Amino acid sequence: MSEDQDNLYPLRKKLLKLPAAYKGAIEEILREGMNRELPGFFEDERENLDIGEVKTAWRNEEAQRQIQELAKMLGVDGKVAFDWSKKRLKY
Repeated sequence: MSEDQDNLYPLRKKLLKLPAAYKGAIEEILREGMNRELPGFFEDERENLDIGEVKTAWRNEEAQRQIQELAKMLGVDGKVAFDWSKKRLKY
């Protein structure tokens, strides 16, 4: 992308490094299929209300596999430098 296009479309500019605030969430989504911080809160609330268990991707291996395949197919893993053998970001 040229400098003129960068000025016109600043959100399309390539990132040099993943922002630290997103690192944990993105790593967890690629590794386990979802970010568990929020569902943990909901699980506690559902337990307090005596409602059944939430069906989530991190408990379903097929859903995790599909999310990981999509990430590979779309090249997300390369853009954020995810190491599949170690199941974590490279930096």
